[in-house]
Amino acid sequence: MLKGENLYISSKGLSRAFNLNISYDDSTNTVIIQTLPYLTTYYEGAIANASLEKSNFSDQVKFNNEKAILNNLIVVQDEGTTLYGVNLISSNGTINSVITPRYTQVEYMEGTEDFIVTTEDKKVGIIGSDGITKVRPDYDKIEIIDKNAGLYLVTSSNKQGVINSNGKIIIHQDYDTIGLNANSYNDANVTNRYLLFGNAIPVSLNEKWGLIDKNGETIVPVEYDGIGCRDVPNTGNRNTSSVVVIPDIKGIVVEVDNANQNNNTVTRKYGIVSNLGEPMINIVLDNVYSTTIADVTTYYVTFQNQALDIVNWWYEEQSKQNNENESQNNDNIQENNDDIQNSNDSNEESDDIVQNSQIQQNDDIVQDVPIQQDDDIIQDEQIQQDDDIIQDEQIQQDDNIEE
Repeated sequence: MLKGENLYISSKGLSRAFNLNISYDDSTNTVIIQTLPYLTTYYEGAIANASLEKSNFSDQVKFNNEKAILNNLIVVQDEGTTLYGVNLISSNGTINSVITPRYTQVEYMEGTEDFIVTTEDKKVGIIGSDGITKVRPDYDKIEIIDKNAGLYLVTSSNKQGVINSNGKIIIHQDYDTIGLNANSYNDANVTNRYLLFGNAIPVSLNEKWGLIDKNGETIVPVEYDGIGCRDVPNTGNRNTSSVVVIPDIKGIVVEVDNANQNNNTVTRKYGIVSNLGEPMINIVLDNVYSTTIADVTTYYVTFQNQALDIVNWWYEEQSKQNNENESQNNDNIQENNDDIQNSNDSNEESDDIVQNSQIQQNDDIVQDVPIQQDDDIIQDEQIQQDDDIIQDEQIQQDDNIEE
């Protein structure tokens, strides 16, 4: 944590960063700091069956197990069976077994706080620091590839896949290889050969390569001949290196081999995809490499015998594309405005038509009403006349009868 010009760190953070055990004694108002080598020596002397430096494990496994001490976990070995387990040292100093000594190897995984265990029949599984089995020992090999996400590489019958710390399958065991060959490339930016940009997992099947993300979704199909550029040109600069990833643009180099049947040669071409699998540059490049001068690294691609600063070029192309998109958006907005105006004009015309039609209808109604009234008057007058005629005729007949 940064406050003003001062940088602060918690005791837990300090403990993890430097592998220390930090405690505070209230009675003496004293901070006690114990280093990992001190703790290792102390517990191997205090606990008879503690097996840290005494074990026959590799140096890396020994070091990982020593880190378990910082969480009060001690790897122990049964004197009779020579098998390994784990004990927990409680705050009051009592010791309890959390993993029974029945494994030929146990290895602590910092971050997940799990133990990778190997059985006598050389099968591997995962047990939590609470003693609960997370992954049954059914695999030939397990190694952690991302402690933050709890992802493990598993191998059985020469096929590889990826699971999480709870045993859920992330990538099925369908692949010949997962992760880059550490000896094939000299790219300092590849800090985890299993995970590029913290997201893309290289996978290989039948000598073809692709990329799968941490959720198990394919982001680059398994159709390329390699990940990274193997061809490094002679630039005259001894600090010229092959490239797998280009951090500034989050690009990953992919390779396609074109076989020439006439002279039995292979021509390699390269392209670049993003860490999300989106195409960035087509498969047309002859080389992708970097040079470092005065601690400044520049990334180049070779195309038609011309070296190009790929980062600058990419940003320039993105700027052009953004300008074109902005221009297109402005055109679309103008077209929409024109359409709205035309629609309004059309609506006004429709209103005029409706209004004129209504006026005509009203006129027709007004005209029809007087005509009907006139017809009624004429008809009434005719009836009256007829009644008068009939009445006169009747009077005349009566007069004639009297005479």
